[in-house]
Amino acid sequence: WVPVFEKDEECIKYWASTIPAGRTSSSNTEGFFHAFLQIQMHNKKYKVSSEHKLIFRKADSVFPNYKTFIAEYVKDGIIEFVRELCSYASIYREAFEADIRLESTPSYPCIERMNFIVYALDATTLIPYVLFVVKNVSDEDERNKIFDFLESYIVRRAICKASNDNYSDLFNEHLIANEIITHNGLKSYIDSKGTTSILMPNDDMVYESFHSVALNNNRAKSILFLLESKIRGEDFATALLPCNSYSLEHLMPKKWKKNWPLPSSTTEEQRDVAVNSLGNMMLLPISLNASISNSDWYTKKNGSGKKKGLVHYASDLAIWNGALSKSIW
Repeated sequence: WVPVFEKDEECIKYWASTIPAGRTSSSNTEGFFHAFLQIQMHNKKYKVSSEHKLIFRKADSVFPNYKTFIAEYVKDGIIEFVRELCSYASIYREAFEADIRLESTPSYPCIERMNFIVYALDATTLIPYVLFVVKNVSDEDERNKIFDFLESYIVRRAICKASNDNYSDLFNEHLIANEIITHNGLKSYIDSKGTTSILMPNDDMVYESFHSVALNNNRAKSILFLLESKIRGEDFATALLPCNSYSLEHLMPKKWKKNWPLPSSTTEEQRDVAVNSLGNMMLLPISLNASISNSDWYTKKNGSGKKKGLVHYASDLAIWNGALSKSIW
């Protein structure tokens, strides 16, 4: 226990630190032990009953669940079980960092980028499967192909505001239980769910959602940040700052009635949806002055007097390419 969980102060601090977990939060210790049990209850050698699997899925009963699991299934194999637990714990500590939004994020598929998906897009139900993949896929290129597909899947569904209610079933009950640890295997499995609640949204669905689905500010900013890092790649002239260094700007402001006349073909309800859609949002390295932010499109782009506009502040962001050339938004 000590070398893995209490080796030094930094180690103790990591395991005690708080991580988001859906609508609540927990420590890394609790998060790891829950994830490890999700993996082990699908280990074929234990032959865990369906009834116990339903019980073990509960994240708020980790300690009693371990007592039951060990008594019913591990029995005399406790030393082997603990060695496996410590091996997974070391991998978990290397792989997961909840403060990823405070750090730079690579543009290429990797575990660091996967961290951003997990924590910034509230996809912590992915953790057991990602941990399972890191432990069991030794080829880094293959691992990153899996992460690249998972990113596309999670981000597309976030853009479309698709429900994540079935993620626990998908990533634990199906992918771990079926030992799906190749890119082709994962893609084939998701592709086979084309008409179900866990389908991969196609391009048309994503395009439509950019115009018609309202997203909250944190989720919109995270998605735009991922898009920005992908578009600019690693060879862009300026470095991408950590996500939390950027603000979110509504191009057509929420207070649109004064400076953005409503076309006769559009209702106020349609306009309000458009304002909060992803297609109307952009990243900025600084918050605009309120008077500029709520101005008409020309003033918002070019500024007024000493107050700078979008053209001044957005020049280093690749995601803006084309948008600022529009005379009418």
